[in-house]
Amino acid sequence: MFLDQNKKDFTDFINYFLTHYGRIVILVFLFTKCMKADPDQEKKVRIQAERYLVKNFEDKTEI
Repeated sequence: MFLDQNKKDFTDFINYFLTHYGRIVILVFLFTKCMKADPDQEKKVRIQAERYLVKNFEDKTEI
């Protein structure tokens, strides 16, 4: 009787732990995947920024 309850508690704990651990792993994976740069979009933004700087600023200092 007592051992059955301990076994049930242990399996409940393992299920709880694995469920939350799995969620954390999935969230970290999705975050890192979404944070990777898109080369095409990055190129477009750089071109737009360059055009904006040339159009709106006349100071030709080097950065």
